Parts: sequence; C-alpha cells; structure tokens
Amino acid sequence: MLFIDRVYMGIVIVLIKAFGRKPEKRYKWEPIRDSLENGNSAYPMVLIQIPMFNEKEVHKLSIGAACGLSWPSDRIIIQVLDDSTDSTIKESVELECERWANKGINIVHETRDNRNGYKAGALKRGMKLSYVKQCEYVAIFDADFQPEPDFLLRTVPFLVHNSEIALVQASWKFANSDECFMTRMLEMSLDYHFMVEQEVGSSTCDFFSFNGTAGIWRIAAINVAGGWKDRTTVEDMDLAIRASLKGWKFVYLCSLKVKSELPSTFKAFRNQQHRSCAGPANLLRKMAMEIIRNKKVTLWKKIYLIYSFFLVRKIVAHIATFVFYCIVIPTTVLVPEVDIPKWAAVYLPCLITLLNVVGTPRSLHLFFFWFLFDNVMSLHRAKATLVGLLDVGRVNEWIVTDKLGDGLKTKLDMKARKKPLIKIRERLHLAELMVGVFLFYCACCDLAHGKNQYFIYLYLQAVAFFIMGFGYVERVYMGIVIVLVKVFGRKPEKRYKWEPIKDDLESGNSTYPMVLIQIPMFNEKEVYKLSIGAACGLSWPSDRIIIQVLDDSTDPTIKELVELECERWANKGINIKYEIRDERTGYKAGALKQGMKRNYVKQCEYVAIFDADFQPEPDFLWRTIPFFVHNPEIALVQARWIFVNSNECFMTRMQEMSLDYHFKVEQEVGSSTYAFFGFNGTAGVWRIAAINEVGGWKDRTTVEDMDLAVRASLRGWKFVYLGSLKVKSELPSTFKAFRNQQHRWSCGPANLLRKMAMEIIRNKKVTLWKKIYVIYSFFLVRKVVAHIATFVFYGIVIPTAVLVPEVDIPKWAAIYLPCIITLLNAVGTPRSVHLLFFWILFENVMSLHRAKATLIGLLEAGRVNEWIVTEKLGDGLKTKLDVKALKKPLSRIRERLHLVELMVGAFLFYCACYDLTHGNNQYFIYLYLQAVAYFIMGFGYVGTLVPNT
Repeated sequence: MLFIDRVYMGIVIVLIKAFGRKPEKRYKWEPIRDSLENGNSAYPMVLIQIPMFNEKEVHKLSIGAACGLSWPSDRIIIQVLDDSTDSTIKESVELECERWANKGINIVHETRDNRNGYKAGALKRGMKLSYVKQCEYVAIFDADFQPEPDFLLRTVPFLVHNSEIALVQASWKFANSDECFMTRMLEMSLDYHFMVEQEVGSSTCDFFSFNGTAGIWRIAAINVAGGWKDRTTVEDMDLAIRASLKGWKFVYLCSLKVKSELPSTFKAFRNQQHRSCAGPANLLRKMAMEIIRNKKVTLWKKIYLIYSFFLVRKIVAHIATFVFYCIVIPTTVLVPEVDIPKWAAVYLPCLITLLNVVGTPRSLHLFFFWFLFDNVMSLHRAKATLVGLLDVGRVNEWIVTDKLGDGLKTKLDMKARKKPLIKIRERLHLAELMVGVFLFYCACCDLAHGKNQYFIYLYLQAVAFFIMGFGYVERVYMGIVIVLVKVFGRKPEKRYKWEPIKDDLESGNSTYPMVLIQIPMFNEKEVYKLSIGAACGLSWPSDRIIIQVLDDSTDPTIKELVELECERWANKGINIKYEIRDERTGYKAGALKQGMKRNYVKQCEYVAIFDADFQPEPDFLWRTIPFFVHNPEIALVQARWIFVNSNECFMTRMQEMSLDYHFKVEQEVGSSTYAFFGFNGTAGVWRIAAINEVGGWKDRTTVEDMDLAVRASLRGWKFVYLGSLKVKSELPSTFKAFRNQQHRWSCGPANLLRKMAMEIIRNKKVTLWKKIYVIYSFFLVRKVVAHIATFVFYGIVIPTAVLVPEVDIPKWAAIYLPCIITLLNAVGTPRSVHLLFFWILFENVMSLHRAKATLIGLLEAGRVNEWIVTEKLGDGLKTKLDVKALKKPLSRIRERLHLVELMVGAFLFYCACYDLTHGNNQYFIYLYLQAVAYFIMGFGYVGTLVPNT
C-alpha cells in the first residue's frame, strides 16, 4: 500500500513538473489594483490571527512580520490571541502590540480566561468578536512564522477572483534546519510533505490538509463548514476535510514560502509527533462515516480521502514501518523458518526511502541516516496512531512545541531545582532503549548463527535507538584525526630552531633578509588584484622585499590592467616590478626561470611563490623566513592551502576532501619522517641558493615544482611543511578546468618518474631508505599505481567478475579494504565525512582520466607536455565577446559530452543489469550507482555550468 502510494505520488509529481500548470494558470489570478475613485476599498478586509502560548522568545518575530505585510493599513486587522499563562510573557506581548499600535497598525491583543479547546478554542473565540464581521478572509500564522511582505498580495487574488476557493496554503521554509542533526532529518520529511503530498493533493483533488498556519481562509467557508472544532488535536485537518466535503477547493502555492522553526529538542519533537499522529487517526475514527455518506463530492475523492490520505499516510505508514523494521526483520533472525524475499527486505524499502528524500536534494547523502532516524520515530508514531484509533489515554493531549530558546533559558522555578537523578530520568527514554537492546540481541544472534546478514542493519538500527534513547540526538559529532602525528609529533618550530627576527637599532632593517615575491599569471582578469594586493600587504620592511609580477598574458586588455595595478601599488611606495616576455616558452617554469635572471634578484636570499589566485596572510614571511635564517639545511617551507570556494558546488566539495588529505596527511608525514614532500608550486618559500645549486627551474615536464623539489632533496636539502600556516586559494569549479588540471597533475609525475628514476637510484647523497621512499611510496604508489589500480579494479575487474562467474573476488578485497582506504582518505575533512560514498563514486570516475594521463606520462606520448592554465573565479561566468560566443548549439552540446565516460557508464550499466538477472554477487547496486556517476559526468552535469555568452 505504502509503496503504491509513493509511486503514485512520484508519477503525479513528475507529470505536474513536466506538464502541470501553476496555480496562477489553473485559476484566475490578477493583482488587486488601486482605484482612484474608491481608494483602498478595492482591497478586501483581511484578518490576521496569531495564536500564541508563552512564546517569550519568538512573539516579536511573528507580530513584526504580520505588521510588515504589504496591505493597506485600513484594510487589515491583526489579532494576537494570547493564551499565555505566564503573566510576564503576557505583559511583554501586550507591550509589543501597543508599540505597533502607536505606529498606526490596526492590532488587537486578545486574551481569555481559560484555554478550553487549546488553539481551536482561541481561533474560534477570535472569530466571534464584533470587528471580525467586516472581514472577508483570515490568515493564520503561529508564533514562530514570519510571512514575507507580499504574502497577501500573492494569496488574496485567488480568493477574490475564484469564489469556489476556500483556502490558499503556503509552503514552509526552516530558519534552523542546520541547527543539529535532528533538524536536518525533520527538514527532509517536511520537504517531502510540502513538495510532493501537498502538491499532488492540490493538483489532482483540489484538496490537501491545512497545515494550521501560513494559510489564508475564506471566512464564509469556515462558517459553512461549521467553524473551528476542538474534538481532536488536529483542528486544522478537521476544518479542511469538512470544508472539502462541502465542495470547497484548496490551492497550494509551493513557490510562496513562510519562514518557520523546527523543534530542536528531542522532547519537543516527540510531543509534536504524538499530536500529529494521534490526531489524524482519531479524526478518521470520528469522520469515516461522515465522509462515506457525503453526497457533494465524487466517489474518487472519497477513496482518495479515506484510502490515500488517511489510511495509507496517517495510519499504515506509521504502524507498518515499525512492525516491519523493528519486529518482523529481527524476528526472522530468531525464527530461521521465516524467510523475507530480498525485494521486500531491501529493494522496496530502498525505493520508498529514496522517494521520500526527493524533496531535499541537498540532504540526499543523509538518506541512510534519515532511514534509521525515521525507523526510531516510527515507534512513537505507531503508538500515537493506535492511541488515536482506540480513542484512549493521551489522545487529546496538547503540548505546545517549544520555540527557539524556550528549552535553553534559565528557569528560576521549582523545575530548576530538580535533582540530577530526575534530570537523567528526563533524558532517558525506556521504550527506545528496550527496542535497542532487542535489536542488538538479534544482531548478535544473526552474526553468530544466521545467514541473512541482517546483523549490519540491526547493529546500526540498535545504535540509532540507543542514541535517541539516551537523549543524545541533538549532538552527533563525527571526526577522525591523525593520532600519531597530533599526539606524539612535534611541531616544526620544535623540530627546528625558530626565533622571530628582531629589530636592530644600529643595523636598521638590514637584519631582515631580502625576499623576492614571484606571482606568475596568465590572463588572470578576475583574480590578479587579489594576489597582487595580498603580496603588497605582506608585513615585511618595504625596502627588504621585491614583488615581481610575471605576466604571460596574451590578452592585451588584461595585460594593461595588470600593469596599471602594479603602477598603482608602486605609487604607494611598494617595490613592485611588472615583467613580461616575448613568448611563453616553458610555461610557468619558463616564466619563473626568466624572472630569476633579473639583476635585482641577485640581492635576494629567498623567493616566495604565489599563483594568481593565492592570498597569503600578512604574517606569512614572519612565520616562514626564520626557519631559513636559523637552519641553513632547509631549502623549502611550504604552507597549506585552504579554499575560498569549497562550498561552491558538489565538485569543489569532492576536491576539498582529496586535497585536505594530501595536505593534512601526505605532506605532514613526508615532512615529519623524511624532511621531503612534493612542492605544491605555490604558497611556499625557497632558498634561492638551493634553487641555483640544483640547476634552477626546468620545463621538461608539466610538474616543474615537483621536479625542483626532487632534485633539491637528492642534494640533501630538507623541507618543512607548516600545516598551521594557511593560504587562501581557489578550486577549479568547472568540470573542463578540473579535468585539465588532473591531466597535468597525473601525467607530469609519471613522466618525471620516467626521466628521474635512474638519477634517484644512482644518487649517493641520500640514504637507501629515502630512495625507496621517493621511488616506491612517493612516485610509484601515489602517482602511478593509485590512479591505474583504482580504475582497473572498480572500472574493469569488478564489472568483469559479473560477466565471468568463475572470477571470485574475496570480500576483504571488494569491500573491507576499499572501505578502510576510503575512510583514511576522509580524515582530512571531517565535515564532509557524510559525503564519503559520493566521493568514492566521483574519484572512481576521475580515475579514468588519471589512469589515462599516467600512462601518457609513462609512455611519453600524446598530450604529455600539454599545459592548460586552470580557469579562476569568474573566467567562465563573465560575458565573453570573442569568437567562442558565436558557437552553434550543436558545438556547445559536443563540448559538454564526454564520450569516454558515457561508454564506461554504458558498460557498467550493462554489467549491473546482467548481475541483477543472472549473478549472485549483488554487485549490481554499486554498478548501477557508479554507472549513474559516469553518466552524470559524461553529460557534463557536474561542477559550475559556465554560459557561453
């Protein structure tokens, strides 16, 4: 039932998005216009109701937002229905109303002697007041809801021009969705409700459940339906169904969003879920016969209301979820005779879960955690549903959901004096703990005696029950650290002599060594000011620093802009040189080499290099130069990169994970154990004497930085990596730029190994151990085997094992080893650990290019020396007036298509289908997902999409 309902809604929502018309097209909608003759009388009279109960922290938000609605002040009445029992809060609300009234707002503060009927009672009493008779429509906002100023301008026209419409409902957006793990889970569930359930109901049956807030009603419809009733805790749903049975239509505006707040404590969320589950079940019990006997609506609508709306979504969904995942599956472990087919145990639940998360694409990577979280909550929902159906116990319990700050403020009443034991009892939830123990026991039994391998799910689900049972759902932290280096390793300042350079009154600035800053650039229109400005802002005596801008730009306009920027800083007293050359021989290495030949460079001892998008902090030289001054054996000090655009798109997040591992692990380990690592080409300082000793810059490969570093290391020079010194930079955000960069970074090292292998082996200045480290670990494993093996294993071996059943890959090789390697790769970026699975798929696709580039470098063929400068921020987004803008659409499509990825994707998809129908390995799950990843990147739908015009 649940699966059919989800599929039905999925199909309908796809049709709506593809062919459906917006509400403004389905119904007559025209903006209300001012009339010179009638003045504001063209605008209907609107009542705004704001029910609240002890809303100390948020009452100003809703009142302020309501008073800011764009509507003639003489055609609106704001009614604050205050049921607060705290006299201080009641007084504060009254003062806020008076403050707005003094500004000319027609606002009324209403109270009552008792809270009979809770929210429904307050709304019902508010409608009975005499001044309401002049109003045609009523908008309702709970105390934490903040409508946009144009709310009435967008909703009231539907009611004015369509007499059959009773309700216009807006969508919710959540101000605190990122507050904690639980709010992210709630956002996923509610986004599905609004983006799918409400949309489908509005488009197919002109009916959906009123959400109790952020909607506007026709007052006549409320009266015809019998007004507000307090027979259940879902007075909003009760009114909506009665109005629908009278023939009224509802409109849902997905594009109109009202800011609100999610419950952020587990206690508040449990109470809210009890009310929203017990209420609908109880309402069905009381209204089922009324719906069946109704003669004003069609049979189809009755079936939709009873079967789809109530039975499937409000009852079966809650009870079946708990029974299946927490009773049936664990019981099959204890009773081996019970066998659940895979389609019921795995495929169907996975499909339902995926259909549930379509409303929140940004949280798709959290869908497995949502699945565990929702299964725990199904315990409460099932219990509340049964309470509602049986009309027993807490069926009419109404606890107002705590708003922001209510649970955090200091309370000076008796509750604050509770003993610690009572506070612990408040956090413990015995039902969750008991179910968690049962699942844990079943998992242990399955691991020891079973063959179903349900223990993996059962262990994880048990952990979820324990976490929520102990009340720790609000704070879930994930992070893995490099234990040995962080705990036992000494900082570079301790391993080497480091003392700050001190001023000398007699010698003046001559105690400071002369430093050269080199900034190579090529057509860097968008970022040249950043690097030049940051370099000119370095804290170092101005007469002891030379900034050298090496401009290889081929665009005369950009070249002129860079020169003007250099002149601007020179006029401020900065010693800055603008250098150009006639041709780009040797690319970046050629530019750096040419720059080192200038006469004024002879007076410099050290050179710092920054690419055009790098922005060092002012203290960069203060923290790096002392290493050189006090340690003559050091040739290089390398800083770490941080990325200003890591959150720009999915692709930049994946790059951040890889590069953070490189800096936090590979560079740290190399620096700590062998005083050697690959120079990153930028954000580092070199001793000029070391560069000259090893032969200077060479352009024989596209990794001139690594080439220089290896040669210097073979001469006995030491390198220092400063992980605490960070330099801002930019990641390539277009797939084209990233592919080009990865080709250069993969092809270059392989080609350098080919050219330097014998030189390393024959070297007599370094130890045998260091030679093994450089050739085996640094080059062979990381720069060659890693790329080729990844593609061969994930892109060839596993798919081939499906087609050739005789090939059997042991689990440790197919699952455990790759998982461990993946986890180790993610230690550098704990904030992205939840993206691990997507990182695997992304890296596997990129391994195709890296493997190809590595082979090109090893064989020294084709594009071995190709150098394409990585596009910087804005290069792809700015309007281009050159010939590229004249390309035909067909050419643009060809640019986006990557045939190799598409071919590999098709191969993997075929293997997945074959494994699904004939295989026993269950590799098809991975193969389908990896195929989709290849297709996405093959069609160019990754990274920032750059317009051609």
